[in-house]
Amino acid sequence: MSDGDVKPYLVEAFDAGPSGLKGMQALLNTRAAEGYSLVQATPRNTYHWVLIFERRMVEISVDTGPRLDLLEV
Repeated sequence: MSDGDVKPYLVEAFDAGPSGLKGMQALLNTRAAEGYSLVQATPRNTYHWVLIFERRMVEISVDTGPRLDLLEV
């Protein structure tokens, strides 16, 4: 998936089937590796779910040296 194809949200139908929630955990891990986090999991019936993922924004920080934590002063 290139940066031009990145969407802020993904909605996926998931069929847990006989593998149960282990298959869902594998999908969650895959999406997490792609930068998405689960926002909502809605059961439709016994084995079918609708999963909503949100793209995590990546923050770039620049190390500017030591910082003073004012709460510890």
